[in-house]
Amino acid sequence: YGPAWFVPPERLRAFQEALAALDESTLRGRYDPDAMAREQVYLGEMYQREGGGGFEFLLDRVDALREFAVRGAAAGKGAFAVIT
Repeated sequence: YGPAWFVPPERLRAFQEALAALDESTLRGRYDPDAMAREQVYLGEMYQREGGGGFEFLLDRVDALREFAVRGAAAGKGAFAVIT
Protein backbone atom coordinates (compact mmCIF):
# COMPACT_ATOMS: atom_id res chain seq x y z
CA TYR A 1 0.00 0.00 0.00
CA GLY A 2 2.99 2.25 0.00
CA PRO A 3 6.36 2.80 1.56
CA ALA A 4 6.97 2.97 5.28
CA TRP A 5 7.13 6.42 6.84
CA PHE A 6 8.72 7.88 9.93
CA VAL A 7 6.59 9.21 12.78
CA PRO A 8 8.72 11.80 14.60
CA PRO A 9 8.82 11.79 18.41
CA GLU A 10 6.56 14.84 18.76
CA ARG A 11 3.88 13.21 16.57
CA LEU A 12 4.11 9.93 18.50
CA ARG A 13 3.69 11.90 21.73
CA ALA A 14 0.63 13.71 20.28
CA PHE A 15 -0.79 10.35 19.17
CA GLN A 16 -0.24 8.91 22.65
CA GLU A 17 -2.01 11.89 24.21
CA ALA A 18 -4.95 11.54 21.80
CA LEU A 19 -5.29 7.83 22.59
CA ALA A 20 -5.12 8.52 26.32
CA ALA A 21 -8.08 10.88 25.97
CA LEU A 22 -10.28 8.11 24.53
CA ASP A 23 -11.62 5.91 27.30
CA GLU A 24 -13.50 2.66 26.73
CA SER A 25 -16.95 4.22 27.02
CA THR A 26 -16.08 6.88 24.43
CA LEU A 27 -14.74 4.24 22.05
CA ARG A 28 -17.79 2.05 22.63
CA GLY A 29 -20.07 4.99 21.85
CA ARG A 30 -18.24 5.64 18.59
CA TYR A 31 -18.08 1.99 17.54
CA ASP A 32 -20.17 1.65 14.38
CA PRO A 33 -19.35 -1.56 12.51
CA ASP A 34 -21.81 -0.75 9.68
CA ALA A 35 -20.05 2.56 9.02
CA MET A 36 -16.68 0.82 9.22
CA ALA A 37 -17.72 -1.64 6.51
CA ARG A 38 -19.29 1.10 4.39
CA GLU A 39 -16.13 3.25 4.60
CA GLN A 40 -13.91 0.23 3.88
CA VAL A 41 -12.03 0.45 7.16
CA TYR A 42 -9.55 -2.41 7.50
CA LEU A 43 -11.45 -5.44 8.85
CA GLY A 44 -14.69 -3.43 8.65
CA GLU A 45 -16.66 -6.34 7.21
CA MET A 46 -15.46 -8.60 10.00
CA TYR A 47 -16.59 -6.04 12.60
CA GLN A 48 -19.92 -5.79 10.81
CA ARG A 49 -20.41 -9.58 10.99
CA GLU A 50 -19.38 -9.65 14.65
CA GLY A 51 -21.48 -6.63 15.63
CA GLY A 52 -20.99 -5.63 19.25
CA GLY A 53 -18.79 -8.66 19.87
CA GLY A 54 -16.13 -7.25 17.58
CA PHE A 55 -15.65 -4.33 19.93
CA GLU A 56 -13.73 -6.47 22.44
CA PHE A 57 -11.34 -7.57 19.67
CA LEU A 58 -10.85 -3.95 18.65
CA LEU A 59 -10.35 -2.79 22.24
CA ASP A 60 -7.57 -5.34 22.73
CA ARG A 61 -5.78 -3.87 19.72
CA VAL A 62 -6.29 -0.31 20.93
CA ASP A 63 -4.85 -1.27 24.32
CA ALA A 64 -1.75 -2.74 22.64
CA LEU A 65 -1.39 0.39 20.53
CA ARG A 66 -1.69 2.55 23.65
CA GLU A 67 1.07 0.58 25.35
CA PHE A 68 3.33 1.00 22.32
CA ALA A 69 2.65 4.75 22.15
CA VAL A 70 3.19 5.24 25.89
CA ARG A 71 6.55 3.46 25.81
CA GLY A 72 7.73 5.34 22.73
CA ALA A 73 6.58 8.75 23.96
CA ALA A 74 8.12 8.21 27.41
CA ALA A 75 11.44 7.36 25.80
CA GLY A 76 11.23 10.33 23.43
CA LYS A 77 11.35 8.04 20.42
CA GLY A 78 9.63 8.09 17.07
CA ALA A 79 8.35 5.11 15.14
CA PHE A 80 8.09 3.70 11.67
CA ALA A 81 4.65 3.01 10.26
CA VAL A 82 3.66 0.86 7.31
CA ILE A 83 0.38 -0.38 5.94
CA THR A 84 0.59 -3.87 4.48
